[in-house]
Amino acid sequence: MDDVERLLRDLYGESDNEAIDRVRSAVFVIVRGFAEHLRKDVEQEHRDAEDIDCANGIGVPEGYGVSGSDHRKANKACDELLIRARAVRANPTAFSKYTLEFVDELYAAWPSLADPTISDEALEESAVCPF
Repeated sequence: MDDVERLLRDLYGESDNEAIDRVRSAVFVIVRGFAEHLRKDVEQEHRDAEDIDCANGIGVPEGYGVSGSDHRKANKACDELLIRARAVRANPTAFSKYTLEFVDELYAAWPSLADPTISDEALEESAVCPF
């Protein structure tokens, strides 16, 4: 999305931020629709990240709270991302540059993922997401 925004700003300048935001949002909806059908793994990766964000209050509308079911979804998302991150690190050429960047950021935010002395099982059992 940042690439789309940069392209639009390069083409049209900074004159109409509202129009650029609308186009950026429309492109996001289109790309997400394609991903949902063509790249289910990438769409799931995105949904997992949203579930974790929600449990941490990111994207929660003002005046709303985070429920126990939101935390359960986030814990499940952490487990899924753990599996995904380890698969990406094991075979990086099988994944897109965006997934590689996502996993690099995930490892930076969740350092225990990179610790080879911690088994997958131990991480899964103790994985209260650090986010």
